[in-house]
Amino acid sequence: GIFLEHVSGSVTGNTIQHNTYKQNSESTGLYAFDGDLIIRGNTFFDNIIGAQFVSGGNVHSFQVENNNFTNNKQEAMSVSATYPVFSGNIATGNGINGIILHGTMAEDYSLQPDLPYVVPSMQAYTVSAGKTLTLMPGVVIKLQQEAMIAIEGSLQAKGTEDKPVVVTSFYDDDCGIVGGCGDTDNASTTPHAGDWFTMWFGSSSGPSILAYTTVRFGGKQVYPRASGAIHIHDNASVEFMHATIEKNYFTGAWIENASPHISDSLIQNHQASGADQDVGLFLVSSSSPVIQNTRFRNNTMHIV
Repeated sequence: GIFLEHVSGSVTGNTIQHNTYKQNSESTGLYAFDGDLIIRGNTFFDNIIGAQFVSGGNVHSFQVENNNFTNNKQEAMSVSATYPVFSGNIATGNGINGIILHGTMAEDYSLQPDLPYVVPSMQAYTVSAGKTLTLMPGVVIKLQQEAMIAIEGSLQAKGTEDKPVVVTSFYDDDCGIVGGCGDTDNASTTPHAGDWFTMWFGSSSGPSILAYTTVRFGGKQVYPRASGAIHIHDNASVEFMHATIEKNYFTGAWIENASPHISDSLIQNHQASGADQDVGLFLVSSSSPVIQNTRFRNNTMHIV
């Protein structure tokens, strides 16, 4: 509908609709490649994809706010190699009522609460070494089948008691929060342990913090063995404060040759159900986590 390349300016108050000719991801309401743009107060209706934001590698400014995405056949929005600021957007009746995150994050980035952010099936959203991904209070990230978040740099999840950060299944409409987190897949679905792969904290990554952060329904067995919803690897520096780790496959957190600090947290509801879905924390290779004021509840085994 609108193709913008290296453009500065604004797109405000328009209706952008019926861009469906190719019937694939080339058909989009608005496609922005680099530039300095404000996208505000528009209606994106009956396109294949509502809007796409892409960068050639340089940091550019996209401010995307108060837009309405309705009945687009695929996702409301997608992001690749760029770092828009999202706020106040509404999505209903789309194939995915959310914002798809593609590829590798090569700059510091702060995600603001808006539509759920979605990591697509069999892909990784990767935070490069030396870079920081910040998740502000109220941010929801949903992962599709075999998707993962790979932290080689730092993750700063800054939830609050009233507005936790949630990392969960694409099929989770509840998110364990008051009012739920929305019907992202536009269908009646039920989440299950192992719906997505893992949050991977790579060797010597960090420092990372998960404060008032809930991690649920992860831990899918992709390789010959399951690796847990959270996998902390080889001296990665990770701290959990007031975190909730629940309902994951095999184990909430696989800790391998690492010593995370876990305080004032809740690790619960890892129960065997025909498979090894049962451990709160699984410790490997002389791991020695520091655990304080933390409750373990309804796990078949709390720590192994």
